[in-house]
Amino acid sequence: MNKEAEFKALCEDVKKCTICHKVKFSPHLVNSDFLSHEKSSDETDYVNKWNIAKWNPNKGYHGDKIDIMIIGQDYGAFENNNDESPTDINLKKLIFNELKIDINDENHRLFLTNMANCYRQKKSTGKINKGCLYLCTHKFMGRLIKIISPKVIIVLGQDTFDALAFCDGAELICANPSTTNKNNNFSTIIEISGYKLVFENGLEIPVFPVYHTGKLGNMNSSKNEKTNNNNNEENFDWKKIAEHLKRRP
Repeated sequence: MNKEAEFKALCEDVKKCTICHKVKFSPHLVNSDFLSHEKSSDETDYVNKWNIAKWNPNKGYHGDKIDIMIIGQDYGAFENNNDESPTDINLKKLIFNELKIDINDENHRLFLTNMANCYRQKKSTGKINKGCLYLCTHKFMGRLIKIISPKVIIVLGQDTFDALAFCDGAELICANPSTTNKNNNFSTIIEISGYKLVFENGLEIPVFPVYHTGKLGNMNSSKNEKTNNNNNEENFDWKKIAEHLKRRP
Protein backbone atom coordinates (compact mmCIF):
# COMPACT_ATOMS: atom_id res chain seq x y z
CA MET A 1 0.00 0.00 0.00
CA ASN A 2 1.46 3.41 -0.96
CA LYS A 3 1.59 6.46 1.30
CA GLU A 4 -1.53 8.06 -0.17
CA ALA A 5 -3.58 4.89 0.24
CA GLU A 6 -2.32 4.45 3.80
CA PHE A 7 -3.29 8.03 4.62
CA LYS A 8 -6.80 7.59 3.18
CA ALA A 9 -7.27 4.37 5.16
CA LEU A 10 -6.16 6.11 8.35
CA CYS A 11 -8.60 8.97 7.75
CA GLU A 12 -11.46 6.47 7.32
CA ASP A 13 -10.56 4.70 10.58
CA VAL A 14 -10.49 8.04 12.42
CA LYS A 15 -13.96 8.94 11.08
CA LYS A 16 -15.39 5.63 12.33
CA CYS A 17 -13.91 5.91 15.84
CA THR A 18 -16.44 6.63 18.64
CA ILE A 19 -14.44 5.64 21.72
CA CYS A 20 -14.41 9.17 23.17
CA HIS A 21 -18.20 9.19 23.38
CA LYS A 22 -17.60 7.08 26.48
CA VAL A 23 -14.79 9.27 27.86
CA LYS A 24 -15.87 12.39 29.73
CA PHE A 25 -13.65 15.44 30.22
CA SER A 26 -14.58 16.15 33.84
CA PRO A 27 -18.11 15.04 34.81
CA HIS A 28 -18.16 17.36 37.84
CA LEU A 29 -17.84 20.48 35.64
CA VAL A 30 -20.88 22.10 34.00
CA ASN A 31 -19.12 22.89 30.72
CA SER A 32 -17.52 19.49 30.30
CA ASP A 33 -18.41 17.18 27.45
CA PHE A 34 -17.03 14.30 25.41
CA LEU A 35 -15.00 14.62 22.25
CA SER A 36 -16.87 13.94 19.03
CA HIS A 37 -16.41 14.28 15.29
CA GLU A 38 -17.26 17.57 13.64
CA LYS A 39 -20.46 17.14 11.64
CA SER A 40 -19.59 18.07 8.08
CA SER A 41 -20.26 16.94 4.53
CA ASP A 42 -16.64 17.76 3.68
CA GLU A 43 -15.19 14.76 1.83
CA THR A 44 -11.58 15.96 2.07
CA ASP A 45 -9.19 13.43 3.58
CA TYR A 46 -7.86 14.59 6.93
CA VAL A 47 -6.99 13.05 10.28
CA ASN A 48 -8.18 16.17 12.09
CA LYS A 49 -9.20 19.60 10.91
CA TRP A 50 -5.90 21.21 11.82
CA ASN A 51 -4.48 19.39 8.81
CA ILE A 52 -6.54 21.56 6.46
CA ALA A 53 -8.37 24.37 8.22
CA LYS A 54 -5.52 26.83 8.70
CA TRP A 55 -2.53 26.31 6.42
CA ASN A 56 -3.65 23.40 4.22
CA PRO A 57 -0.68 21.02 4.37
CA ASN A 58 -2.99 18.12 3.41
CA LYS A 59 -1.04 17.71 0.17
CA GLY A 60 1.87 16.56 2.27
CA TYR A 61 0.94 12.98 3.07
CA HIS A 62 3.87 11.86 0.91
CA GLY A 63 6.59 11.43 3.55
CA ASP A 64 9.42 12.78 1.43
CA LYS A 65 7.76 16.21 1.32
CA ILE A 66 7.57 16.84 5.06
CA ASP A 67 10.47 18.12 7.16
CA ILE A 68 8.62 19.02 10.37
CA MET A 69 5.51 17.61 12.05
CA ILE A 70 3.99 19.87 14.71
CA ILE A 71 1.59 18.18 17.14
CA GLY A 72 -0.84 20.17 19.27
CA GLN A 73 -3.18 18.89 21.98
CA ASP A 74 -6.69 19.22 20.53
CA TYR A 75 -8.61 21.49 18.20
CA GLY A 76 -11.06 22.71 20.83
CA ALA A 77 -14.71 23.28 19.89
CA PHE A 78 -14.91 23.34 16.12
CA GLU A 79 -17.38 26.22 15.94
CA ASN A 80 -14.96 28.44 17.90
CA ASN A 81 -12.19 28.07 15.33
CA ASN A 82 -13.46 30.08 12.38
CA ASP A 83 -10.78 32.72 12.95
CA GLU A 84 -7.15 32.24 13.85
CA SER A 85 -6.79 31.50 17.54
CA PRO A 86 -4.06 33.05 19.71
CA THR A 87 -2.35 29.64 19.59
CA ASP A 88 -2.23 29.71 15.79
CA ILE A 89 -1.09 33.33 15.61
CA ASN A 90 1.72 32.81 18.13
CA LEU A 91 2.81 29.56 16.50
CA LYS A 92 2.90 31.12 13.05
CA LYS A 93 5.10 33.93 14.42
CA LEU A 94 7.47 31.52 16.16
CA ILE A 95 7.85 29.33 13.08
CA PHE A 96 8.73 32.37 11.00
CA ASN A 97 11.03 34.06 13.53
CA GLU A 98 12.89 30.99 14.77
CA LEU A 99 12.74 28.52 11.86
CA LYS A 100 12.55 31.07 9.01
CA ILE A 101 9.54 29.25 7.54
CA ASP A 102 6.57 31.17 6.15
CA ILE A 103 3.36 29.22 6.79
CA ASN A 104 1.66 31.11 3.96
CA ASP A 105 4.11 29.60 1.47
CA GLU A 106 2.43 26.51 0.00
CA ASN A 107 5.83 24.78 -0.05
CA HIS A 108 6.46 25.24 3.67
CA ARG A 109 7.09 21.48 4.23
CA LEU A 110 5.21 21.36 7.54
CA PHE A 111 2.46 19.01 8.70
CA LEU A 112 0.32 20.24 11.57
CA THR A 113 -1.87 17.85 13.54
CA ASN A 114 -3.31 17.20 17.00
CA MET A 115 -3.14 14.30 19.44
CA ALA A 116 -6.95 14.32 19.72
CA ASN A 117 -8.65 14.01 16.34
CA CYS A 118 -12.15 14.93 17.56
CA TYR A 119 -13.57 18.19 18.91
CA ARG A 120 -14.96 19.56 22.14
CA GLN A 121 -18.71 20.01 22.03
CA LYS A 122 -19.03 23.17 24.14
CA LYS A 123 -16.08 25.48 24.80
CA SER A 124 -12.50 25.30 23.58
CA THR A 125 -10.72 25.90 26.88
CA GLY A 126 -10.68 24.19 30.24
CA LYS A 127 -9.61 20.87 31.70
CA ILE A 128 -9.42 17.88 29.39
CA ASN A 129 -9.43 14.21 30.33
CA LYS A 130 -5.94 13.11 29.32
CA GLY A 131 -7.35 9.65 28.63
CA CYS A 132 -8.75 11.05 25.38
CA LEU A 133 -5.26 12.02 24.28
CA TYR A 134 -3.74 8.69 25.24
CA LEU A 135 -6.43 6.65 23.48
CA CYS A 136 -6.21 8.66 20.28
CA THR A 137 -2.42 8.59 20.31
CA HIS A 138 -2.32 4.83 20.79
CA LYS A 139 -4.85 4.13 18.04
CA PHE A 140 -3.75 6.59 15.36
CA MET A 141 -0.65 8.69 15.96
CA GLY A 142 1.95 5.98 15.35
CA ARG A 143 0.34 5.21 11.99
CA LEU A 144 0.24 8.88 11.03
CA ILE A 145 3.88 9.53 11.97
CA LYS A 146 5.08 6.53 9.95
CA ILE A 147 3.11 7.73 6.92
CA ILE A 148 4.42 11.29 7.16
CA SER A 149 7.93 10.26 8.28
CA PRO A 150 9.02 13.79 9.25
CA LYS A 151 12.63 14.66 9.95
CA VAL A 152 11.62 16.31 13.26
CA ILE A 153 8.58 16.22 15.56
CA ILE A 154 7.64 19.28 17.64
CA VAL A 155 5.08 18.76 20.42
CA LEU A 156 3.22 21.68 22.01
CA GLY A 157 2.89 21.43 25.79
CA GLN A 158 3.49 18.76 28.42
CA ASP A 159 0.18 16.89 28.02
CA THR A 160 0.91 16.44 24.32
CA PHE A 161 4.48 15.34 25.03
CA ASP A 162 3.34 12.84 27.69
CA ALA A 163 0.73 11.40 25.32
CA LEU A 164 3.34 10.81 22.60
CA ALA A 165 4.72 7.96 24.72
CA PHE A 166 1.49 6.03 24.03
CA CYS A 167 2.18 5.61 20.29
CA ASP A 168 1.56 2.00 19.34
CA GLY A 169 4.68 0.31 17.97
CA ALA A 170 7.05 3.06 19.15
CA GLU A 171 9.01 4.08 22.23
CA LEU A 172 9.71 7.64 23.36
CA ILE A 173 13.24 7.69 24.79
CA CYS A 174 15.71 10.26 26.09
CA ALA A 175 19.42 10.13 25.31
CA ASN A 176 20.27 12.18 28.40
CA PRO A 177 17.92 11.09 31.19
CA SER A 178 18.08 13.01 34.45
CA THR A 179 19.74 11.32 37.42
CA THR A 180 17.23 12.86 39.83
CA ASN A 181 13.44 12.92 40.03
CA LYS A 182 13.33 16.02 42.20
CA ASN A 183 12.49 18.43 39.40
CA ASN A 184 10.12 16.93 36.85
CA ASN A 185 8.36 20.09 35.65
CA PHE A 186 8.05 20.87 31.96
CA SER A 187 10.83 23.45 31.92
CA THR A 188 13.22 20.70 33.04
CA ILE A 189 11.87 18.31 30.41
CA ILE A 190 12.53 20.90 27.71
CA GLU A 191 15.98 21.75 29.04
CA ILE A 192 17.20 18.12 29.14
CA SER A 193 16.40 17.49 25.43
CA GLY A 194 17.79 14.52 23.47
CA TYR A 195 14.40 12.87 22.88
CA LYS A 196 13.49 10.61 19.98
CA LEU A 197 10.61 8.38 18.95
CA VAL A 198 11.89 4.94 17.98
CA PHE A 199 9.63 2.61 16.00
CA GLU A 200 9.79 -1.17 15.83
CA ASN A 201 10.65 -0.97 12.12
CA GLY A 202 13.80 1.04 12.92
CA LEU A 203 12.45 4.50 12.13
CA GLU A 204 13.88 7.08 14.57
CA ILE A 205 12.66 10.69 14.71
CA PRO A 206 14.02 13.46 16.98
CA VAL A 207 11.34 14.94 19.25
CA PHE A 208 11.38 18.49 20.62
CA PRO A 209 8.91 19.41 23.39
CA VAL A 210 8.12 23.14 23.47
CA TYR A 211 5.80 25.32 25.49
CA HIS A 212 2.27 25.48 24.18
CA THR A 213 1.76 28.64 22.14
CA GLY A 214 -1.57 29.47 23.79
CA LYS A 215 -1.93 32.05 26.56
CA LEU A 216 -1.04 29.74 29.47
CA GLY A 217 1.90 28.22 27.62
CA ASN A 218 3.29 31.64 26.79
CA MET A 219 3.02 32.67 30.44
CA ASN A 220 4.97 29.57 31.49
CA SER A 221 7.53 30.14 28.76
CA SER A 222 8.14 33.75 29.78
CA LYS A 223 8.41 32.76 33.41
CA ASN A 224 10.99 30.05 32.78
CA GLU A 225 13.12 31.45 29.96
CA LYS A 226 15.53 33.39 32.15
CA THR A 227 15.64 30.62 34.74
CA ASN A 228 16.53 27.85 32.29
CA ASN A 229 18.50 29.60 29.59
CA ASN A 230 21.98 30.76 30.50
CA ASN A 231 22.03 33.17 27.56
CA ASN A 232 18.72 34.76 28.56
CA GLU A 233 17.49 34.45 24.98
CA GLU A 234 13.82 34.21 24.21
CA ASN A 235 12.32 30.95 22.92
CA PHE A 236 15.35 28.87 23.81
CA ASP A 237 13.41 25.67 23.07
CA TRP A 238 12.73 26.74 19.46
CA LYS A 239 16.35 27.83 18.99
CA LYS A 240 17.45 24.27 19.77
CA ILE A 241 15.21 23.04 16.96
CA ALA A 242 16.65 25.58 14.52
CA GLU A 243 20.18 24.50 15.44
CA HIS A 244 19.30 20.84 14.94
CA LEU A 245 17.81 21.49 11.50
CA LYS A 246 20.93 23.39 10.45
CA ARG A 247 23.08 20.38 11.30
CA ARG A 248 20.95 17.98 9.26
CA PRO A 249 22.01 17.28 5.65
